[in-house]
Amino acid sequence: MKEQRNALSIYVRKANDEKITKRIIESDIFKKANCIFCYCSFDTEINTMDIIKYALQNNKTVCVPKTISNGIMTANIITSLDDLEQGNYGILEPKANCKQIDDIDLCIVPCLAVDRNGNRLGYGGGYYDRFLARTNSKKAVLCYDDRIIDNVFCQQHDIPCDFIFTESQVISI
Repeated sequence: MKEQRNALSIYVRKANDEKITKRIIESDIFKKANCIFCYCSFDTEINTMDIIKYALQNNKTVCVPKTISNGIMTANIITSLDDLEQGNYGILEPKANCKQIDDIDLCIVPCLAVDRNGNRLGYGGGYYDRFLARTNSKKAVLCYDDRIIDNVFCQQHDIPCDFIFTESQVISI
């Protein structure tokens, strides 16, 4: 799945990412959310920087993942993109002075693929599943249409998402 995503031309990815961004920021769950947790996109992941910028400009509380020891992730508030720095693997993370928060309305998470039940295929580290297990927020995954597959093998600790946002549709689970 990663190889297929990497094979997409930058123009196709950019066009699809813009459609996904528009779809999510116009959604009711995004509009109603006061606090939004969103991953900072890396490499060929669906670009989330415009989602983060839009949320900041619209006075939403925005938090992004920070990886700490033992595979645990926290949600830390940022007030601008200047609050981000390169962390593990070159992924942007909040700086050390950014306050941790637990009261989140909407979590936006990445995937390599997803099934129509909201089960994500991630990168195998379990970071997001451990994090999502600790929150009662709505969970939305961003995915390209062609990355919706019939079945994602799940284990008991895997946390499904409530919504799938693609370039052409929103699937509510």
